[in-house]
Amino acid sequence: MLKLARSFSRATFAIACIALCGQAVFAREVSMKCTNPRQEYLVKFDDAKRQFFANSTQYQVHSFTSGAGQTTVSGQTVQGGPRFNAYFGSEKRMEFISGGEIQTDLCR
Repeated sequence: MLKLARSFSRATFAIACIALCGQAVFAREVSMKCTNPRQEYLVKFDDAKRQFFANSTQYQVHSFTSGAGQTTVSGQTVQGGPRFNAYFGSEKRMEFISGGEIQTDLCR
């Protein structure tokens, strides 16, 4: 019985390691440079850490989707500022939503 428990725990451990390694392979960081009327800025998103930065300012991430070369991130800017949507993929852009108004910044 003890031998069976050891086998099972080793098998469980091996499966957990494979699952975690598989997630690490798919985790990635995407970035793009965007421009608004005042400045150019860099945005980055790390899907493993669920961290989104505009230059050095961290924004709160509410949700994200990734697949087929496209990553979309939605969240909130700092101090109750506008909500945002970031589109990394073939049509790169940042959208800021406040009071029903949408500001779109083009990115590359």
